[in-house]
Amino acid sequence: EALVEGGVKMGLSEPVAYQMATQTLFGAVKMLIKLDLTPAEQIKKVTSPGGTTLAGLAMLESGRFKEIVISAMEAAAKRSAELGSV
Repeated sequence: EALVEGGVKMGLSEPVAYQMATQTLFGAVKMLIKLDLTPAEQIKKVTSPGGTTLAGLAMLESGRFKEIVISAMEAAAKRSAELGSV
């Protein structure tokens, strides 16, 4: 959803932003599976110095994206355990 909204904010139509977002995610997952890479290896493989991926990653890191995703997973796991014990 955020990828689509970001694309729209940058001037893309919603259908084009949606297509780009889904194809980007699909391509990333396909590359991980096909090349048997870890996420860290894939980041190194696709990130060029001063490039667009590096700029995006720097913004995500400045906003503590990784920690937020980990916290979200912990919250979901905790809630799953609570629901399982009901």
